Amino acid sequence: MEHRLGRQHLCTHITAIKAFENYLFVAESNQILLYDWEKRILLEREVVFQSCSVHGIRTDASNKVLFFGAKSVRIYAYYLSSVKRLQSITEEFYLNDWIHDIQWLNENQKAPNSFVAISAHNCLSIWNIDKIQTNVFQSTENCILYAGCIICNNSELIVVAAGTVFKEIILWSPNSISENGGRKPSIHNLTGHQGVIFSISYNKHYKLLSSTSDDRSVRLWKVHNNSALNDDSLEFWETADIQIEHVLFAHESRVWMSTILDNCILSVGEDSQICFWDLHGMLLKKKKAHKGGSIWCLETASTFSKIDGNGSKGMKYIAFTGGSDGGVYMWDVENICVSGLISQISLNSKETTSTTDFPRITCLLTDKLAKHLIVTTDKGWLSLYNVELQSWEDIFYDSAFASYCVPSVSSGSLYLALGSIHGELALLNLTDYSSGKCKIQKFTAHENKICSLHWVNETSDYLLTCSIKGHMIFWKITYENEEFDIKCIQELFLPKCKHHWWSTAALYIRSQDCIVLGDRSGSISMYSKLHNNISPKSEDNKMNPCMSHRYIHGDNGVTDIQQHQSLIYSSGRDGKVQLYVLQDNNLNLLHTIKVSHDLEWIGRMLFYGKDLLLLGFHTKDFTVWSTQLESAIMTVECGGGHRSWDFCLSEDGTATFAAIKKKDVIFCTENLQHVLNKSFLKTGISGQEFCCTSYLFTKNISTLGSISVVACGGEDNALRIIGFVNEAGQEHEILSLCNLSGHLSSIKAISKFKLFEENAYLVVSVGGRSQMMLWKITNDTTVQGQQLGSYILSELGKTTKYSKKENRNIQFDPQTRLMDAAICKPEESSSGTYVISTACSDSFFRVYTFDINTRKLSLCFNLHHGEHCILKLSQIFLTNDSNKNQFFITGATDGCIKVFNQKTCNYTNTTSHLEGTILPQVVIPDLQLKSHQSGINALDAKSITDAEWLIGTAGDDNALSISVVHFELLSSEHIKCTELSKAQVKSAHASQITGM
Repeated sequence: MEHRLGRQHLCTHITAIKAFENYLFVAESNQILLYDWEKRILLEREVVFQSCSVHGIRTDASNKVLFFGAKSVRIYAYYLSSVKRLQSITEEFYLNDWIHDIQWLNENQKAPNSFVAISAHNCLSIWNIDKIQTNVFQSTENCILYAGCIICNNSELIVVAAGTVFKEIILWSPNSISENGGRKPSIHNLTGHQGVIFSISYNKHYKLLSSTSDDRSVRLWKVHNNSALNDDSLEFWETADIQIEHVLFAHESRVWMSTILDNCILSVGEDSQICFWDLHGMLLKKKKAHKGGSIWCLETASTFSKIDGNGSKGMKYIAFTGGSDGGVYMWDVENICVSGLISQISLNSKETTSTTDFPRITCLLTDKLAKHLIVTTDKGWLSLYNVELQSWEDIFYDSAFASYCVPSVSSGSLYLALGSIHGELALLNLTDYSSGKCKIQKFTAHENKICSLHWVNETSDYLLTCSIKGHMIFWKITYENEEFDIKCIQELFLPKCKHHWWSTAALYIRSQDCIVLGDRSGSISMYSKLHNNISPKSEDNKMNPCMSHRYIHGDNGVTDIQQHQSLIYSSGRDGKVQLYVLQDNNLNLLHTIKVSHDLEWIGRMLFYGKDLLLLGFHTKDFTVWSTQLESAIMTVECGGGHRSWDFCLSEDGTATFAAIKKKDVIFCTENLQHVLNKSFLKTGISGQEFCCTSYLFTKNISTLGSISVVACGGEDNALRIIGFVNEAGQEHEILSLCNLSGHLSSIKAISKFKLFEENAYLVVSVGGRSQMMLWKITNDTTVQGQQLGSYILSELGKTTKYSKKENRNIQFDPQTRLMDAAICKPEESSSGTYVISTACSDSFFRVYTFDINTRKLSLCFNLHHGEHCILKLSQIFLTNDSNKNQFFITGATDGCIKVFNQKTCNYTNTTSHLEGTILPQVVIPDLQLKSHQSGINALDAKSITDAEWLIGTAGDDNALSISVVHFELLSSEHIKCTELSKAQVKSAHASQITGM
């Protein structure tokens, strides 16, 4: 039977993009993807090169497309109406040097089907479609190029702009008169950059050159020529005066590419930013994308769209970017450039406003009162502002709400509740107000001031009010016959904290008859069985919480609590989102979502389709953060989070933000429809390098398909659970199923163990900052991850010593890395207890026990391995005469393999917790083999017989080593290890081997 091994899935760096009409060529490694970008569907996938990536794509007018990368070139014909859209014209062939740019020569009699290439040694060559080099030209500047751009590609005139390593841009032409030796002189030498040149582009309409560099700048060069010559003549370029027009600084790292459009300039770089500039060099917008990875390529396409209500159409630009996350993003250039205009609304336009009055609180309304906002003033006015008409309207005045007022608008802007400093509660039906039947009703809710109030469900029939000393009341609100009826359901007691008068967020879950509450100290509490009146009470007959997660959001407070599908979400000013599941009247924490440092303070959560939007603040900016895109999609400068603000997002994607700044109301509207619904053509996985992967399981998703679930960890500090979709007759797809945050540094290794009593896996991930995290990954209807624990090695080092006599402390370096891990469940261990072994960079080998029921990690022993960093770890089990012996195999930077018997390591104090003291042990290995000259990067073991094992290693010395090891039982605790044979391939690879 013949077996074929072929690629099914790929997600890696996008290195080139080319748009034509409504189609888009995308280069991913050595393959080409053809998309219809308007319909957002993949049409075809074609492997172009054998071993190199595609770095450039060029189309011509006669349905030919040329792909190049490194020294390789291949030409195809494309037939968009055919079943096979890409048909090869030539096989892969090679030029003489690394290619920077290729352009088709304009069709004429002299050079039909020809193209011109500029190479890394500033050499220009002309080739035809028959793979024959017809001409070659060399510049007098014989130097290495980092960038090259063929500005003019007529057969009568070719002009090259070359970016050098010595910070200059050289313009030269093969049509110039040759100097001695046949070399072509430079026409212009442009200086100004302070680093190597990475890209050059030219706009014929504006006669502008754009260059990007290692110095983080984009420079615009104006080509001046007072003559009537056109830029397709050599004389034009020879007589032109080229001067710097603008220098653009906004990128935080190297800038890879830029392009000049009719109305703006775009640039992308290593900092994962795409910058939008006007033609005068002013920064319009800066957007972050591609999950924090580098943006390698940039392309634009033009289309026609409606520009007004009469149906007239205008030119519209769409930009495409490809990055290191493997994603392709689409950008609506016009919408981005004109959005984000901030309007300022003053109370001075109101007739009833005194000169000393000012707004205190503002709220946006939705549904029937969309494009309206409510403002409470310092003098006690409640006013409504119509954004479209730009007019104020007073709703009512009450001096009881002067100087202090706490408002809350219910879901759908149905009701408005106001709390006063005297404990009064005012209710207003906003839908009646819109129909002219407004009526305010006031109730006495508390003896003292109302500190906060919350509509706690979407049906707007339950309200929670909070007064001083933690006194809270849960109200049932009904509205019939234009009258409110308010009924006290339960009095609650807020757990004591530093701000005991302030509940910050609340959610009522009707199916469980419970309230989940957040307070100013960062704690989450739950009150259950509110209507049964049987829960534990405090001394003053107020209900206490049935459970609490104390200080789970730090000490700055909880800001929002919401329910989505079957999960509970809470956010806080610590920049984190916590996920919970409600089981058996307990709120069990699943895991944490930690977003970028670009969002330090999360104020609210908003679910839009499959995306979770986080609304918050970073320094002086209000930010809308997309957890799906892992980037900010809207930013408004408002002065920071210590102010009254509100945000709403309509179904059509229109986002509105309002806030109070300098005693005025600011108002900003932005259309996010394209960002939320059409922002990516191909989804990426991670913008940073993956260091480790571990296959978990495969689950069926239909009768014809399945999904293979894999855990990945790397430099972005996140454990990503991804799925490889395999469905008959469908294009294979890679999905991001779950992102688990918590690691402080990069993840170096992942190990797993199947939990047999349930459909789940115990996963351990280790990495930098000496951190180990344990997770439970469930294979249920949806793949879900639960954090079981996070442990840092430095917590042990405070009391651990070699011995009291020597008085030598183990000083745990906070930069110690856990390089590898293995997990098992010994037969003799109790139910729910697992053994975890770790290889550490401080030359120690450590073994722990983990109790999954109590979630406690206990250190069993420290084993001093030597003086070298341990890179790899494996474990094997030998069964002899009903005895099961566990062995550890390690590989370190000294190139040695060491084998240790678990029983000789002497488990000491198996019940100690992390704060306990475990004495380090110096144990002689049962076997030590010198297998490599340097570090061992890969290690694996395979059983041949019960007593013989095959141990394979690979490392930095490019070598592959295989050893046969014999294990001989001497006693119940002593086993002799002997190497029987060894084989090694010294140059198995051309570079270091990283896995086997």
